[in-house]
Amino acid sequence: MRTTTAYLISLLLHLLMFSAVFFHFSEKIVPSGSTAIIQARLALMPGFLSTVTEQKKQKKQIANTPLSIISSEKIGTRRLYEHTIRSTHASVSDKITIARTVQSGSLSALLILIHDLINEKQRYPLNAQLLHQGGDVSVQFRLTPKGHIEHTSVSHSSGYPSLDQAALRAIQAIDPITQASQFLNHPKILTVKIHFKMQ
Repeated sequence: MRTTTAYLISLLLHLLMFSAVFFHFSEKIVPSGSTAIIQARLALMPGFLSTVTEQKKQKKQIANTPLSIISSEKIGTRRLYEHTIRSTHASVSDKITIARTVQSGSLSALLILIHDLINEKQRYPLNAQLLHQGGDVSVQFRLTPKGHIEHTSVSHSSGYPSLDQAALRAIQAIDPITQASQFLNHPKILTVKIHFKMQ
């Protein structure tokens, strides 16, 4: 009986010590996660849509990261013209392929600008990383020619409130976009999809 009691007490003490060590170090363990803006849409008028798509790591900016940006304008004939340009970012030397129609160049530049601004502000919430939460969040907002961001809302949820709020904060953090007047004469509605993924 004494042997059984001593064994149980010893087992209990070992469990308590293991738990204490685990909780102490678990607070310092941060899973690796990344965020990326994978799509941005600018709705201009009926039958006209510009889209930006990127496959670029968000959390750690890596030199020579592939950056693929597509801008397309849907018109009556739906015919697209392609040309290739080189990125102006020093950290990205890969070519950017843009499919576009006439007069969509400035819109592409606006979407690229918004994309880069959000990249600088976007953060992957620590609690979401610890819980291995990921997904896509689509945020819709209105951009004025003066660069003010209005009526920000989640148009498609990731299913995790912390990720949805992180996406909203990233959009709100870039307000105002002072260069917007170079591209817009009237307010425009934009939708940005942000991808949260655990590594």
